[in-house]
Amino acid sequence: FETGSEDPRIAAAALAGLAERWRRGYRSGEATTEEYYRLFAAGLERNDPATTSAAAGPLADGRFRSLGATALLGRVLRGQTAPRDLESMIEIVGALGRTGDPAAEPVLREALAARQPVLRRAAADALAELMGHAVDPPQVENPPERRVDWAFLRAMGSRPRLALDTERGRIVVELDTEEAPLTVQ
Repeated sequence: FETGSEDPRIAAAALAGLAERWRRGYRSGEATTEEYYRLFAAGLERNDPATTSAAAGPLADGRFRSLGATALLGRVLRGQTAPRDLESMIEIVGALGRTGDPAAEPVLREALAARQPVLRRAAADALAELMGHAVDPPQVENPPERRVDWAFLRAMGSRPRLALDTERGRIVVELDTEEAPLTVQ
């Protein structure tokens, strides 16, 4: 399997195939549990949404618990940042809920305090699965409402431009203050 490929698509496809093989049960003479764990752990630690999705689920398997899967999932989750890593965080939270390992509870309780409602909901669902009873995500106060500064927007004009300089050249984006005033502001 090409789980170490530089291309995340190839690595994710390899991990998905490996996960399917693991799910079906491996035969003697094939890779050991420790080898499967090492490959899934490497995929998770790439911190790429595609490989995280492919690796987090299999690591929830109880056969990986003694190898440190719960601690690994928790460590990788704590190293991620929302909203950039939100998709991966949700995958890991779900996997932690399926581990059946009581050591996952404190990590999931931390995720209950996330600012993102979707992550709080995923943590509540994972805790419910882990603990065997419903858990409601806490309500978090929304940030204060932002107000449109129309004077500022008028000064910018109706179609201000935003220039982004990249390695491949300049990209100029025309903004629409009427359709998306807060975004433009």
